[in-house]
Amino acid sequence: MRLVRGLGAGQLEGLKMSEGLGIFFHYRYEDAKRTKRLLIDLCSNELVTVSAAISGDTLAGYVTIVPAEESGRWGALNEALKELYPDIDRPILFELGSIEIGKRWRGMGLGTRLLEHTFGGAFDGAIVFLRELSWHWDTRETGLSIYKYRNMLFKMFECVGFEYFYTDEKEVAYSGENMFMARIGKDVPGEISFRFCKSLRNKRPGGWGWS
Repeated sequence: MRLVRGLGAGQLEGLKMSEGLGIFFHYRYEDAKRTKRLLIDLCSNELVTVSAAISGDTLAGYVTIVPAEESGRWGALNEALKELYPDIDRPILFELGSIEIGKRWRGMGLGTRLLEHTFGGAFDGAIVFLRELSWHWDTRETGLSIYKYRNMLFKMFECVGFEYFYTDEKEVAYSGENMFMARIGKDVPGEISFRFCKSLRNKRPGGWGWS
């Protein structure tokens, strides 16, 4: 198994797609080429990092790290940080957009290995967050309950420095199974960490003692 961080569009072009890749198209093998096109587009963006696990001529799994979307609170925070730190020419806030492992290689620790390869010596000056939404999880294939699947994901991301954070963002807060995690790089200034943590809640907590 070969692990690659920073996969190029040309490298991906020649690879076959493993069965079980394509969550956004409900894992239909005939639509795997649509997933491949999306990944090729991402590989062509210099601000995006695509890491891949490659077995022979087959894409066995991948991870995508993308800049925080421009709309909403994360994009607004990135813009605010640009003004605060004008000498930084790259976004500070990134999102782990997706991680998928083909069916043949699941349960072998490949997801953890791929994450370790992705973050080893990289993203130390950035904050990378992830939004794990339960309706994206392939619980039927694993046979795990929704909370056991959530715990499995939590432990995997924790291995590479992600921590759980509470947020009132609607998409995450919609369901109790969902979770928000973030990895704050060791070189991120304290002021940026503070602003990020402050941005996780748009509303102040209610109840006794709060006005």
